[in-house]
Amino acid sequence: MYDAVSLLLLSVAFWLGLNIDIGAISTCPCPPTSGGIYMMMGSLCNISNNTYFQDVEIRSSSLECGVPGYALNGGELIGPNGAVPCPGNNSNLECAVGSGANITISIQSTNNILTSGEGWYRCCLPTSCSDPNAYVFRFKIYRWLDIDEFNVEAESMTDSHIFRYVLSCRKVGHSMYDVRITCGDQVLRSYTGCIDNTVDECESTSGRNSKTKIYTTPVLTWRIIEGRLGYGSVSHVISVVECNCVLTLNASINVTRTFNITAPDNRISGSVIRRTISTITASIPEDTEAEGYALTVFDSRISVFRFVRWIRVNGSSNTIITAYDLDPAGSYFLYSSFTRLLIGRISGVWSGSPEHCQSSGIYITHKGNCYSNDNEIFYDYELNSVNHSLSCVLPSSSLTTGEWVRVTDSANEAVTCNTSDFHCIEVNASYTRSGHQTYASLGLYFPSDNELQTNLEGLYKCCLNASCTTSGTSEITAFIYRGLSDITVELPSDYILPQTYTLHAIKDGNKNYSLSFVWYYEPDSASSTEITAGFCSWQIGYNCSIGNGTILDQSNETIDYTLTVTWNGESTNGPVQTQSKNGDHRYRFYIRFSTAELDDITERNRYITVAVPASAPSSLTMINKTARTITIEWTGLGGDADEYVVYVTNNTDTVQRVQVVDGCRTSVKVTGLNGSTTYNITVRAKQHLLGPPSNTITVETLKQIIPIEVSLLIQLSTSIHCLTPSDMDPLTDVTWLVNGMMKNNTMYASIDSLTYNNTLLVHPDPLEVTINVTCIAMFGGTNYYSQSVTLHRMIIILSIIS
Repeated sequence: MYDAVSLLLLSVAFWLGLNIDIGAISTCPCPPTSGGIYMMMGSLCNISNNTYFQDVEIRSSSLECGVPGYALNGGELIGPNGAVPCPGNNSNLECAVGSGANITISIQSTNNILTSGEGWYRCCLPTSCSDPNAYVFRFKIYRWLDIDEFNVEAESMTDSHIFRYVLSCRKVGHSMYDVRITCGDQVLRSYTGCIDNTVDECESTSGRNSKTKIYTTPVLTWRIIEGRLGYGSVSHVISVVECNCVLTLNASINVTRTFNITAPDNRISGSVIRRTISTITASIPEDTEAEGYALTVFDSRISVFRFVRWIRVNGSSNTIITAYDLDPAGSYFLYSSFTRLLIGRISGVWSGSPEHCQSSGIYITHKGNCYSNDNEIFYDYELNSVNHSLSCVLPSSSLTTGEWVRVTDSANEAVTCNTSDFHCIEVNASYTRSGHQTYASLGLYFPSDNELQTNLEGLYKCCLNASCTTSGTSEITAFIYRGLSDITVELPSDYILPQTYTLHAIKDGNKNYSLSFVWYYEPDSASSTEITAGFCSWQIGYNCSIGNGTILDQSNETIDYTLTVTWNGESTNGPVQTQSKNGDHRYRFYIRFSTAELDDITERNRYITVAVPASAPSSLTMINKTARTITIEWTGLGGDADEYVVYVTNNTDTVQRVQVVDGCRTSVKVTGLNGSTTYNITVRAKQHLLGPPSNTITVETLKQIIPIEVSLLIQLSTSIHCLTPSDMDPLTDVTWLVNGMMKNNTMYASIDSLTYNNTLLVHPDPLEVTINVTCIAMFGGTNYYSQSVTLHRMIIILSIIS
């Protein structure tokens, strides 16, 4: 225990090493660039929930909770003492509103969090916590110290049917404390006067930082045959035992976390329902009070039963359990149990042997079938549990360093077991009496509900009983593919509205057929609309058609399920074309299919987003024009545009002119236009599809002047003619520029009702090598056209500048 003076001194000494448990490092940007909630303390940023903060940390550095890209619309901070007004305070916790969807959480330097304010908080942005679409960040504030985790750290089973457990208690916060861990009436750990990171540090391991310490118990043993839980030399027959981890500073400051170890105290029996070459399947009576069931397997071929493996399934209704990868020549006793945290007391079920496959040579087994040839094809949904693993077997052998590898063009890639991609089963059936055959087996399967990643499809090779690089090892290969490919989109090739695109969801696999499939439109995570024929037919400016499934390859029943959508590119009241929060069209394809025997039902979902700009380019304006061009600029969308498409029409030409601009540009010169013509111009941003239109501007091109004509009159005199429209005053609106010197237009004549011929006589100076002559036509004193010629020692080169 510690008195107030020592606590004060140690608070000063150890605030320099505060516990800032800001969470694990993430590969995602923090703060997020758009969407997603975050919590920052100084320069530390976290996007993971369930973060712990000591109140002194918040006194020295306030918390910032925010969601980029949103405006605050009723955001909320709720704690154990109710809502914290923002701006305002509750239990000495201050809340202030920042810019955008952002709030600041702090404690004044002279305050501590009140006891009523210790506990869990929710920061909800940009709306309130009652909004299911709000972003929520969950965190805890404590004053002195806390326990952020107390549970089972490890679980294993020995050959003598004894389970072993270790409990782990993780402390955060203050550096001085006592710690005590008990289970029932047994004290498993007890330390007093612990001072972290000093010579007085108690026996522990460091956590995520210097102020996080992990205390573990001695090994607890659970003997499933006797139903006895033991700690050290003491054991008890139990159904529930309460374990506590207690941290103490003084009589008034302590934290307790409780963990109950539970085991069923009743016994059950089951029955055999199926045998294959390497499996025996049992059915166990259902018990709604059970959290799951277990099957424990012992080899009966030796005088002392030897543990082979145990299989545990969760859920009170999962009553069918298969003992997999058994020795085809073996003989086994199997026991069944209820489970809670611990395996319940066991009861004998049966004895027997699985069927045999072959006595020599490497082969593959899957769901009771044998494959001795290379390159058999399997799909991920067929390998969806330990009971359905893809196993290669080598009789008369023991497993040493066998492996599965993925065969690639460059090199073989070893399969990493027990990851999110693959789990493995290793079996070495070498413990047999004389006359019984041994074998080595190595199996692959996917964790429940997991799927093969696209980049991992292809040819796999199993090598036994050594690695694939060892000469003389036995090998067999198999292809593993995804049962349902990612959705692809066939986009329109032009920029004309309406736009039609087709989604393709391709199901692979033989010996299976579809039970049902559905397309859904999901503009955001909170809404989902089934796309039906009726749904397609009533949309305004929108239509769609649903394919019934086209067989692409009869040999393996590859089927293409399509959805073809025609979209008009405008925001309307129909659910599909209404612009959602991000503008995108998000679809989900759901399929439910089975093997022909209906023994495995597989469900798959695939998602695809057809990117559509959420908003239109804005502030479209004309910045320059000539008789043949119009230069425009607009405010762009940043990263939400891959391209900009400029649409130009005029009153007499119904054909739409389209000009495509790179998404990084926000201006363009529209060319190929006619003089004295009115054009309507609109811009749309484009990703996969075209977004909504910008404002439309109407621009009339300038009048076209006719290029200068040059006539040679005599050797030292040149007549230059410039033709201009008749609605211009040739005396005031037309001037000449000769080598930079301005000259008035004094010689002009009307050719017809539409045109004036303006003439300038030029007498070259013998000393001048080049004479540049420009005819300038003014319109309203501001805009003008010019035409120029260059004379080189009586050699005339015509150039036109507009």
